[in-house]
Amino acid sequence: MSTTQYGQLGRHSRGIALVVVVWLLSVAHAVAQTTTMSISSGTGTPGNTVTLQIGMNNWVPVQGLQFTIKDDSDIVDAETVVAASRLTSAGFSLSSFNPNATTTIVIAFKFGNDPIPIGSGAIVTATFRLHGRLLDGAYPIKLTDVLLSDANGNTLPGTVTVTHGTI
Repeated sequence: MSTTQYGQLGRHSRGIALVVVVWLLSVAHAVAQTTTMSISSGTGTPGNTVTLQIGMNNWVPVQGLQFTIKDDSDIVDAETVVAASRLTSAGFSLSSFNPNATTTIVIAFKFGNDPIPIGSGAIVTATFRLHGRLLDGAYPIKLTDVLLSDANGNTLPGTVTVTHGTI
């Protein structure tokens, strides 16, 4: 090979190496994305209701989700759990049930291939009735068992960070 051919080969190798490095960085960035789920905090008086927003900040499209709302003691009863406009405008259905007095399981899904787009905002509004025997104080409300999936039902890669609230 002549010196010119080695020079051209070196330039091509550097170009390929640069493309590979850029690709690896973009893949690492996509995988490292964190989806944040949060539940707001609220105040109320015993016997009345408190409405909390559950929000999601997602860096990838989400086709389905499931999570559990838990309180540490029998302090509230979940009265309603409804889809916020971010879900309804994307055509999602919401289902919730209470397997026991301190747990509400929420599932949001859609048949078809149009996911919840990348973005942030409230996805669910939950209304709780405070028990009449509550003493003054802050009571934790937690999101647990968060599962996010793609159109094939596969768990989305990356990290889900959860922020809990209080009543």
